[in-house]
Amino acid sequence: MEKLLLKDCLPEVLEEMKAAFEQKEMPKLLKQLETLEITEVCECGDASCGSFYTDHLRRDNIEVEGIRTESGFLVEVYNGRIHYVEVMPSETGRSIREKITMCK
Repeated sequence: MEKLLLKDCLPEVLEEMKAAFEQKEMPKLLKQLETLEITEVCECGDASCGSFYTDHLRRDNIEVEGIRTESGFLVEVYNGRIHYVEVMPSETGRSIREKITMCK
């Protein structure tokens, strides 16, 4: 199965993350964006939740660093790697979830 890259499926989300990482001077996270994969959507079941994982770790009992973007997305980083992007239930979230589904 082909990898689902963030840059191909959600370029607008990638650009927002890029702006946040540039503003906060986070070059190691910037480098990850070009090959960042969407591995799975949030399993909460809410059709308006646009959150997604970028690796196969699960959030339970791990320490993460949160980086907020201008639109309010929360990028979670674990051990220096982008792990999860939280997009709260909203019309934006619904749109992101639909785009991910269409890209698969």
